[in-house]
Amino acid sequence: MPGTRIATSSTAAPVASPSCTAPAIRYEPAASDYIDAGVGEGSRYRRNAQVAACQIWQIADKRSLKVTGYALWGRYQPDLGPSTTPRNEWHASSSLVYTSGPVSVSLGFGATHAPDSREMNFRLTPWANSDNRNQIQTWGQLDDFVWDGTRVLKLAGSWQVGPYLGLPGLALSASGIRGWAIRNPGRGNTTANEIDLGLTYDVRHGPLKGAAFGVFPARLRTHGFYGKSDRNDVKLTASYGRTF
Repeated sequence: MPGTRIATSSTAAPVASPSCTAPAIRYEPAASDYIDAGVGEGSRYRRNAQVAACQIWQIADKRSLKVTGYALWGRYQPDLGPSTTPRNEWHASSSLVYTSGPVSVSLGFGATHAPDSREMNFRLTPWANSDNRNQIQTWGQLDDFVWDGTRVLKLAGSWQVGPYLGLPGLALSASGIRGWAIRNPGRGNTTANEIDLGLTYDVRHGPLKGAAFGVFPARLRTHGFYGKSDRNDVKLTASYGRTF
């Protein structure tokens, strides 16, 4: 239900590694809307602060507009970070999603400045998965597009085609991502492009009700970028869940 939640976590680290403290606050004025903010420090390694926000407007019957934004600031500490003279780093991205019945289209934009990490580091520690990358609004299947200097646009769409084919739960999706101004040391700035496709099926009836299957082809081209090579990929997923 709507409300405000305040959380604080502190994690003990392995011997000779930093500890991690991360207080946060989350406000939910409605079931689908939120503002989430937090700060954290992995002692002697890195400090982060972030804010994420989302709001959905119901325009008409079965139509909605969703706006999401995310920003993260980080700075290494000299003791364990990669630089003895650390600099501020940040990532910001936002997206706009319009849904009309079975069809959704979205447009996202992101920007990253990460002179020390080279690829933006969302973690507070070098030894644990303490990041929040799921809030990135312009990620792709094969790359997050958060390299230093990157400016990125993502256009995506999905269509619930199942009802038209007599297979409720069948959906198609596609996205195109264009990144530019990606810093490529010794070679000049470069660009990167990614195309992601998806075919998913959630079984809603019969003995396999609760099962879900997906096929996700992806194609990434990086144009001589030092940090990642060209790649073609096909991801297959299967899951099953049931409530007793």
